[in-house]
Amino acid sequence: MKMLHPLLLPLVIASAAFAPESSADAEPGIDAAAGCPVAAVQPEAGSRYADPDRNAKVRLRVDPESPTQAAELDARITAQPDNVSLLTARAFLHSRRGEANAAAVLYQRALALDQDPGHVLWSWGWSELNLGRPDCALARWQQARMKTGIPNAFWVGYSYAIAYWALGERELAVRWYDAAAIAAPQRYASHPALTVGIGHWNDRERALAEQVFTAWEKVRADETSGPRAQRRLNVTTSTSRNAG
Repeated sequence: MKMLHPLLLPLVIASAAFAPESSADAEPGIDAAAGCPVAAVQPEAGSRYADPDRNAKVRLRVDPESPTQAAELDARITAQPDNVSLLTARAFLHSRRGEANAAAVLYQRALALDQDPGHVLWSWGWSELNLGRPDCALARWQQARMKTGIPNAFWVGYSYAIAYWALGERELAVRWYDAAAIAAPQRYASHPALTVGIGHWNDRERALAEQVFTAWEKVRADETSGPRAQRRLNVTTSTSRNAG
């Protein structure tokens, strides 16, 4: 699968909306009301975002509709206060219930233990996305990539795609989705495959993925049938006639 031609995706991003890329190095705070400056990061040419990353895995599934899970997790954390998986799961549950400050406090507590920062930051990114803060989701994921030393992890392409889409950066989102489709066409290059792959996502996440897929599919169709493709066809026809 070819990378989309850059001329099809004129990247128009207001520089004032983003801080320099080095801002992603800063440690996250716990002020859930504050924004998160983040650089406009593009996929690197020639990079394949397919590296395995054990951090990007849900270890304890949470159900925001459960009447008992919060209390159960609280009891387990009381017994195991330094269990990063429990703290992360409880933080994620807070976020799914819209409790942004409580989630941030627990994520910060989990990070302070410095046992598994990659997993904590990856999970925190999804929490931020679901809280309607895609800028902060990108900041957490940038930190996760640096902490783990796995910048080309398999989850980066599709995660960045939906976060940038949520930010309104459509062209950049499509670029990242293209990177995901190149790395794993069996999961992202067709709508049936995508539907299966995101079946366990929540409504917000699925909606973002569907929207960016639709935009990506249209760009690919334009690439194969638009003016550039027609010009190639005209050149080929002209060449054939001259040869005859």
